[in-house]
Amino acid sequence: MGNEAWERATHPHPRDRASFIPLLHRQLEQSQRLSLVKKGDILTFDELELHFFHSNGHTPGLLCADLRNGQDRLVYASDLIPGRFWVHLPISMGYDRFPELLIDEKNALMTSLAKENAWIFYVHDPDFAVSRVQSDNEHKTFVAIDAQKDLAINWR
Repeated sequence: MGNEAWERATHPHPRDRASFIPLLHRQLEQSQRLSLVKKGDILTFDELELHFFHSNGHTPGLLCADLRNGQDRLVYASDLIPGRFWVHLPISMGYDRFPELLIDEKNALMTSLAKENAWIFYVHDPDFAVSRVQSDNEHKTFVAIDAQKDLAINWR
């Protein structure tokens, strides 16, 4: 978890309070398993690199994970893009704190994912766990590509 998100979780704004369970925060701290990372941090595990990028569109301080292995890439965008329908740029959730900023953040991420033929992992999609993303130039947005037809990824 990121420092800013942890601060927000432990001292939530009234709008976000229902998203956080104070008992869990205390348990995490007491377990001594809580690690706070900063945007831009890179963790390495053999040939894997875990990058983190910062988002303020969904909730301030959201930290997303970007796992890389050579040319392969998998992004865990959390609630920035919770499912394949949210790949379409103008789609956002009522929970998003700053929808216009979120759309700008999604555009930057989707552009890089489409360019690199990378994967995105969804936290709230009932049918797709992952997909690749393609640019839809005609409609000036992006579309998710069915992962069932394209699972040739080697994460060792």
